[in-house]
Amino acid sequence: MDDIPSNIAKAVLICKQLQGMNVTPKEFIDLFLKSKKSTELATRRKLWFNQQGANSTISLLRIIRDGFMGNSYGQGRWKQFIAEEASQILLDTKVNRATSDIAPYMSSQHVTPLYFTERSKGKREQAIIQDDCPFLYNIISTYLNDGIHPPADPPPQILNDSLGQPSDPADLPLEADTRGETMEMPSDAFEAQIFESEGIAYASEKSSAHQRFRRNHHLATTICSMVMFSKNRRNNGIQLHNGIRFLACGVSERVNNYLHKLALTCSRQTAIDALETLAIHAEGSIKRVMSLSKSPTLGPFICIDNLDIMEKVHKVAVGHRSMMYHGTWGYLQLPNQKLLESLDQSELNLNTYLQAIKDVPSMPIDPQAFMQTPAEEDLYYDVWLSQIARVLQEYIAVPAEREGAISTEPPVVEQISCQIPSIYMLKLMDESDDSAEGIGQVMESVQRQSGLTPEEFFARLQPMDADLATIKNFNSLRDIRSPSDFDENNMNNIIFQLGGAHTLWNIAQTIFTTHFGDPSNEYDLGAWRLLEGLGIPHDKVLQKKDFTLMLQQLELVHKATLYYCLRVVMNINTEPVSLDPQQLPTAEWNAIIVECYNRFCSPQARARAADLKSPKQHNLVVRLQEFSTVVEANNAMKAGDIGRLMNVWKMWSVMAQSLPGLTHYAGRPGHFVAKDFYLENCNYWLKFFFNRGGVGTDIQRLKELYSTNIILREKSDLSEPQELIGPSITADVLGDGP
Repeated sequence: MDDIPSNIAKAVLICKQLQGMNVTPKEFIDLFLKSKKSTELATRRKLWFNQQGANSTISLLRIIRDGFMGNSYGQGRWKQFIAEEASQILLDTKVNRATSDIAPYMSSQHVTPLYFTERSKGKREQAIIQDDCPFLYNIISTYLNDGIHPPADPPPQILNDSLGQPSDPADLPLEADTRGETMEMPSDAFEAQIFESEGIAYASEKSSAHQRFRRNHHLATTICSMVMFSKNRRNNGIQLHNGIRFLACGVSERVNNYLHKLALTCSRQTAIDALETLAIHAEGSIKRVMSLSKSPTLGPFICIDNLDIMEKVHKVAVGHRSMMYHGTWGYLQLPNQKLLESLDQSELNLNTYLQAIKDVPSMPIDPQAFMQTPAEEDLYYDVWLSQIARVLQEYIAVPAEREGAISTEPPVVEQISCQIPSIYMLKLMDESDDSAEGIGQVMESVQRQSGLTPEEFFARLQPMDADLATIKNFNSLRDIRSPSDFDENNMNNIIFQLGGAHTLWNIAQTIFTTHFGDPSNEYDLGAWRLLEGLGIPHDKVLQKKDFTLMLQQLELVHKATLYYCLRVVMNINTEPVSLDPQQLPTAEWNAIIVECYNRFCSPQARARAADLKSPKQHNLVVRLQEFSTVVEANNAMKAGDIGRLMNVWKMWSVMAQSLPGLTHYAGRPGHFVAKDFYLENCNYWLKFFFNRGGVGTDIQRLKELYSTNIILREKSDLSEPQELIGPSITADVLGDGP
């Protein structure tokens, strides 16, 4: 007895005392905790459940748990008890019934574009975690993470989200954007390249642990939302978001119904109703950004392009047969506010523009203005070195030291702002811009969508972008209506500019065609031979409707030519090709690049080749020069460097005089696209993606639902978000076209 600790001895004594009073320890504890008639007992037990005594009470419960877990019967009874308590906690959970961008419920009749921003989605997830289903979320998250707590250092959140901005997108600052999205970096390089062509950027997690916890968080949140939606269909926050997302990514109605039964999405009809509401918001936004109160003297930039869709009918009947739909589509882009503030506002009006063009017919043209200056020639020397360095680094050798090595990127000349622009899609128009009459109808349709009267619309300077055919048709219409004293007839306020992407495509196609060669002649050494050597069928290259692929293949030919020239310079052209780049001293690496330029890419190299009897080398170096301009123009447009692009256009203004077919021609950093390229991209989605919903071509649905909501295609990515409150990932659009 002397070895028994004093506290144990006291516990045994207390048990004997209780036994003497014919009271068991359980009965005593039950009476001690439940009695409401004794203030003394209530005073003694009140500390058990407050902040001071809660931890020790929980420790007591854990001791009781350990006792139950000591045998199989106790384990079953304990698990049953915990399950009952957990079920009661879930039943007692109260969900917020309010309607807002961050509430669990949103009516399809009141949804706004801000509801689909990544910031609003993150706030809804936070509401599920902290307010609506914290207990269920913690159980699922802990189970998925194997009881491991998330890393203490979360990945930094990317800014430029849209919560807290005005509920009406038209009331946002001119440089703001509400189309934020977050996505996981694709592991497949080809898939990443495809998304990059869409103007999508990626933000990866710091480590695999962060990726795992982010994925498990997304899964646990989705499961909680599924449970909430199954219990009450008004808890439809994530489901409505998914309904629009699945509609945008082409999920068929049958699959959507299955996902709806699994509580992953709303019904297709609800998604259609939400699109109708969003279309109304989009129409109102167009009218607000086009209003004279926003900009009384200068209208937003408008980019338009024709759109042809075949309405195929399998069973022909009277009034029901296959036909080609000819329409026009476009979007509005608000000019950068900082750029406008840097300009003289008194000069941005119609009268100044009309006064300026009066002097155009008598303006003297100095050919020197189209020639490169010595500084621009030196700049293109750096461009050449960067292109050669990139090929050398990617395929042959890397420098031992990066410091002092020739850069693979040319120097910046005139970088425009990479601020994401505000874009508003116009409704698809029945009128086509393929004739003078049609372009007049297009102008009237744009005027109606703007909400302005004809007098108001045609009294303000209105810049527009289009392709060459549209511009020619518009000029023909203006010539037919001239002279006229009415602004809505003479259309003198409209100023068209040729889109930068169309300029690049047209000249690139002509240059590629010029150097393509004759595949039927086995002695011909045109670009088609290199394409065949690269495994690209020559008859699949110059396709009229796939300019992006044409540019990629032109760049492949250019790189392959430089690759061979570098191997000649290094005297390894007869050795087997090594797939692993070797390492060279930086000085030797630089010397190889400079020697390659001097032998094959410099003006002196072209002059020497012209003196040779065989034209083969001369054709090669001329092709290198002309292909390099296309590659540089494409890279400059992606980088948003207007200075580099204008330098190439100066070169083209001279080159075009000798190229057949051209003699009649008078963001985020690194992810810029021309305005007309962005519109061509949207055209593809409307024509080949949203048009294939399993119900045939429905022009009315394309006009009323999809055309103004086409930006929702950016919600079609189904990969889990990297950030809970996320970044924006849309392409920057070059605001200054040719």
